[in-house]
Amino acid sequence: MTGAEQLIDLIYDAALEPRLWTTVMERLADLVGGTSGWLSQINVADGSGKRQDDPVLRADPIWSRRYREYYAALSPFAIDPNPGEFIRHWTPRVLTHDDQIPREELRRTEFYNDFLQPYGIGSGMMIRLAKSGFETATLNLHCSPRKDRFGAADIETAAYFQPHLMRAFSLGRRLAEERLLAGVFGPAPDTSIHGLFVLDETGRIVRANATGEALLAGGRGLKAVGGRLSTLMSNEARTLEALVRAALCPDAGLRTGGAMSIAIPQATKPLAVSVAPITPERAWPYRLAATAMVCATDLNVHLGPPDERIGAIFGLTRAERRLVLALLGGESPRATAARFGVTFQTVRNQLARIYEKTATRGQIELVALMWRIVSAEEWRHG
Repeated sequence: MTGAEQLIDLIYDAALEPRLWTTVMERLADLVGGTSGWLSQINVADGSGKRQDDPVLRADPIWSRRYREYYAALSPFAIDPNPGEFIRHWTPRVLTHDDQIPREELRRTEFYNDFLQPYGIGSGMMIRLAKSGFETATLNLHCSPRKDRFGAADIETAAYFQPHLMRAFSLGRRLAEERLLAGVFGPAPDTSIHGLFVLDETGRIVRANATGEALLAGGRGLKAVGGRLSTLMSNEARTLEALVRAALCPDAGLRTGGAMSIAIPQATKPLAVSVAPITPERAWPYRLAATAMVCATDLNVHLGPPDERIGAIFGLTRAERRLVLALLGGESPRATAARFGVTFQTVRNQLARIYEKTATRGQIELVALMWRIVSAEEWRHG
């Protein structure tokens, strides 16, 4: 396998394991004579987006902090005076600093003299990866003043790998979205007694579990209007809209959750509804749009025995469910064996299968997991 083929394999591995993006930058930088790098996702309207944990290569931590705190607003490469026009004409290209601003003009700026040059950056190469709204994702490579600038051969090398970089970045972002939603919905969303909805940054429903779909179809307090979650009563609709808006606030520091009750026609008890922001920062290193989760519980529905729910989630047999409930009640495995009239070895074998099915590594971890599932609220309404 050639060096180029190995790098292409590594690029696609980074889609599956995001920590490898730094290694990708390192290998690519070595090919083109680069000294440092940064995988940036910047809003071209205001320059925002640089985070402390962005994938960087051979960069002084102070450099990253100074950029976030001061120099981002001065960068001629981050902010465009006409961001709408810039985004409309954005194409997947490989650019250098010289394509963005004349070299003589750049060297007269504070950004170059007080930020780039002191940290050993003579010029930069920008490999465009993706755009979303006003945000662009770019793999940036820097060269030292000694090299002076990236040449035509360096740009050609980067352009050869760019399609693979773009596909891997896009794939990685989609996988990050799926992992984030899987973490929200849990291992078996369609066996949940809660109606679960995921809303995108515009408030539209992008995913709902079976219980959520049933609530909408049955007119159980909720409805979908233009793809957005709403209620049957107008006053409640305004409250729900405000909660969703707060959970989807563009400013991550101001995002907040909330709860409300929603009346169900001809029912004695309401829906208990909670709205919470889904933290996209967990999808590192990808910038995902703000997302919200809505959880709706019909308080009129009688919950089945907890052993049925546990069994449905993890595929436990009746004997295994019985053992889990005994452990939840504080009984030891040996005492459980005696009470059920089976050997201790039988109980140990059952426990081994339960650990495997629940991906737990011991009794303490298993019981902790079960108590998270069989929550105090479900017991109270059962």
